[in-house]
Amino acid sequence: MGGIPCKVICAPQGARGTIVSATGSGKTITAAACALECFPSGWILVTVPTLGLLAQTAQAWRLMGHRTPMVAVCSLENDPVLTELGVRWLLGCRTPGGLRRKRPLIRGR
Repeated sequence: MGGIPCKVICAPQGARGTIVSATGSGKTITAAACALECFPSGWILVTVPTLGLLAQTAQAWRLMGHRTPMVAVCSLENDPVLTELGVRWLLGCRTPGGLRRKRPLIRGR
């Protein structure tokens, strides 16, 4: 990938982060690289503001080496890019309770 070498420092109990920079400057790749180093096999929540960014983000995370299951909680269905990447969908989860009830679907592949 090239770029500037860096060291990621992880908070001992997990962390939240915000990356603020210009469009096209590599925020998605940076987040994916940091998450992979800090939480290589853990659960990671990524939120995106638009459905268009969902496939782009999933592609970038796979490119950076993330191989764990991905689940999209959104209104998209049968997106060919997400299907190829192995992303599963959960439709109709409007509350935390609804997401908890569907948790077995998240673990399976």
